[in-house]
Amino acid sequence: MLAYVVTVQVLAYAVLLATAVTTPVSARSWTWLGVLVVASVIHLEAAQGIERVRELAAEGTPYTHLQPVDRTNERHAEVIDSFDKA
Repeated sequence: MLAYVVTVQVLAYAVLLATAVTTPVSARSWTWLGVLVVASVIHLEAAQGIERVRELAAEGTPYTHLQPVDRTNERHAEVIDSFDKA
């Protein structure tokens, strides 16, 4: 498994390097990269604050992760419903 992961990483870096060498990058592309980086940092900081507030508000109750859950399995739905009722 480790060999597979390392191989994929090395191939990804090789593709990245080959693309960087063969494709010119314009000033406009760097500007858009900067905009995306700033926007992602703002989003991550805002989301972290929201999560912190939500965790503090849930103190004394089971913490509920808002990640989507597959409810197609009837047993999973029963377990989830039992937590929602608690």
